[in-house]
Amino acid sequence: MKKNNIVETKRQIKLANLEEVKLLADNLAAIASPGLLLCLYGDLGSGKTTLAQFLIKNLAGDDNLTITSPTFNIMQIYTGKSCEIYHYDLYRLEEFRELAELGLEELLQDNISIIEWPQIAEPILPEKNRINIYLSLQGEDRFCEIKICA
Repeated sequence: MKKNNIVETKRQIKLANLEEVKLLADNLAAIASPGLLLCLYGDLGSGKTTLAQFLIKNLAGDDNLTITSPTFNIMQIYTGKSCEIYHYDLYRLEEFRELAELGLEELLQDNISIIEWPQIAEPILPEKNRINIYLSLQGEDRFCEIKICA
């Protein structure tokens, strides 16, 4: 699908276990480069932070790296193999003006950004060079829909 000179590709997959979540993270990391934005959507407990942890460990080249959810400090920066990795959790933000205080627009350049709960930031997030990942639980099963915007 093409919209405003942006090519969108969608795919849905089932993630049966943590190994498959890690494999998804490994595959995403293999195509990641500076300037990429990964937006993680899903309800509480759907696996956003777990996916982000696997991604960051891969991008940093360190399986022993301790990755904590930035729920309270909103942003955590890690040193990656090719650039810095910015990990955001916008769950606690209630108003759009709080994003201006973070300087989010300026921070989304020359690094790989992973944003959990990106809904509040939609008006300022770029459409290009972006991968939206929608995680969901359906009974005991976890699903992931991936939308790539290039």
